[in-house]
Amino acid sequence: AVLMLHGRRRGDLAETLRIMPTLVDMGHSVLALSYRNHGESAASPDGFYHYGGSEYQDALTGLEFLAEQGAQQVVLYGFSLGGLVALETLEHLPEHSPQVVALVLDSPLVDPRSVIRSGARNMGLPLSDTLADLGLLVAGLRAGIDWASLDQRESAASVSVPVLLIAGTDDRTVPVEAMDAFASRLPDVEYRRLEGVEHVAGWNRNPAAYEGWVRVFLQKHAPPATR
Repeated sequence: AVLMLHGRRRGDLAETLRIMPTLVDMGHSVLALSYRNHGESAASPDGFYHYGGSEYQDALTGLEFLAEQGAQQVVLYGFSLGGLVALETLEHLPEHSPQVVALVLDSPLVDPRSVIRSGARNMGLPLSDTLADLGLLVAGLRAGIDWASLDQRESAASVSVPVLLIAGTDDRTVPVEAMDAFASRLPDVEYRRLEGVEHVAGWNRNPAAYEGWVRVFLQKHAPPATR
């Protein structure tokens, strides 16, 4: 099965629909869930976003559901924040969970701090990095977020499954340099670095190519079970 995880706020379950027909056509079962503070799901207990620090618990619930349906192996497919959620899910995977055999990460939010600093710069704020760091400090204290622990570049070397990473050089949400550094530390990665493509816009630029990359990667690392 494939567990699909959408991005934050402006991203929702509709974000997963572009590639879903390809996955179903390949023979995969697909579950797209909406985690806390998104869609029809309940808010987190404190009402705050945690940038993957708690949202992964909802992905684990999705894995439990898939296990109840008979899934033994699962691909985690994350967009933007959903990519970070997928990585945190893999890190916190319990022993009884279905085996995660591969990750597909589209414009993953590999370091929330880089994203917030980049956003401040894009707004043209004076002393943007200083203001962003102050905001991060306050947000971390209010919501109990350990920003350093969410930097996926630091834990990339321990990712134990193959990764298809798709990123755009014109991404104004997640700096491509952060994704470059993340990719360079992954043990087993296929990196599609797309020139002139914006955040989570790889499919929009070239649907046929994007779907082809996903097909080839999953056929190699996660072929669907024969029915």
